[in-house]
Amino acid sequence: MAKRKAPSKPPPTPPAATSTPKVRKVYPRPRFKYPPATAATVEGLLTYHDQWVRYALEPEVAPAPDRELLLRGLPQGYVASANLAVEHDRVVVSFKAAPMCQYKRDEGLTAHTVPLGFFVLRALSLFEGHAFDNSYRGPPDAGGIVLLAAGFTLPRLLADADAEEVVAQLNGRDDLCPWSLRVEPGRHRALRGRQEAIAHALRRYERHAAAWGLADIITIETYEALLKGAFRLFDAEHGKHFLRPLSGR
Repeated sequence: MAKRKAPSKPPPTPPAATSTPKVRKVYPRPRFKYPPATAATVEGLLTYHDQWVRYALEPEVAPAPDRELLLRGLPQGYVASANLAVEHDRVVVSFKAAPMCQYKRDEGLTAHTVPLGFFVLRALSLFEGHAFDNSYRGPPDAGGIVLLAAGFTLPRLLADADAEEVVAQLNGRDDLCPWSLRVEPGRHRALRGRQEAIAHALRRYERHAAAWGLADIITIETYEALLKGAFRLFDAEHGKHFLRPLSGR
């Protein structure tokens, strides 16, 4: 008898390939630490305010305010630099604001405004107020110079625009002088105004003043008066630029 062939064994099944999941490298996002304000910066802003009050009340007697006081403690935060300049026979403060985006820190917007406009900027951004450049984001209503948080833009705060108004920057985003801003009817994405900006700045004071050793130099009541005074002085000197004849002529 012929021998029966043993059934052939099926080839061994190769082991299932175990795919190693790719591990995505996560690079820590650089975090910007806002540098504390110095006592010299605070004292400089308080002195500038008081000099302006005396000058506004008695211009024939009181000396003109010292604009150099506005430059104390710079650079600080996103305000990389600032200097006094002359534009069309008027003294302005030219300053560079870096963007909030950490990967664009070498870029930024070099803008200029009147000294009292820069005074408003410095007072609001004193306690981690983040006066930064937001113009790289593109849309015309992106804001340019943003302070404190999203929704606060320097042109709108200077012009005291309300929810039904937009502020046109007639000579580009870098010109923040009051004669280059015009209030027009319209809606804007950034709708936060002066009162909310003051409240926001006071909350930042409560968060940082004591830790930075400044609570004995400027109380929260004095800081609130400084903020309100900065806006009132700006309006007294430059509010006329936002007036328009009601007859349209």
